[in-house]
Amino acid sequence: MNSPIPRIYLAALFWITGRALQAGSFIDEEIQQELNSLPEDFSFALTVFPDGPQLNLKLLPQNRLGKLTVLKGQPGTMLHMKITSFTHAYRLFTFRQSLSSAAARGDLTIQGSLSQVCIMVRILERVEHYLLPRRIACRAVKRYESPPKKHRRRMLLYLRILCKSG
Repeated sequence: MNSPIPRIYLAALFWITGRALQAGSFIDEEIQQELNSLPEDFSFALTVFPDGPQLNLKLLPQNRLGKLTVLKGQPGTMLHMKITSFTHAYRLFTFRQSLSSAAARGDLTIQGSLSQVCIMVRILERVEHYLLPRRIACRAVKRYESPPKKHRRRMLLYLRILCKSG
């Protein structure tokens, strides 16, 4: 991937995904329940190897996700999901492959607790239900379930992404 277009696309999608995770932690009860089962000092990083975009989040005291202000590679990340190449990241974020199948194929390496990985995958998939149209979301997630009050919550999510989210 020598073209700058995939890099720009992935950087934009990581930004949107980070903001959507923050917003989802405010508007969706299922996401809030999942966050309640994580430790208080939980932090999460999603990066593209070797020098791609990254997403860093930390659980705030009210069980809401907020952006971390840590440097790249700083120790202390409890859960680190690393996409092994730009090609794999592009396939994942153009929704040709689900997160679960990427992990099964070895396109995604994980450092952290398996239970925390499962929780974060469920949260990421739940956010994708709101972000993506149904036809695309069905390909991106393992199992598609339309959340209650989906369209109203989707609008709130989009507004929180565009405005200050938290």
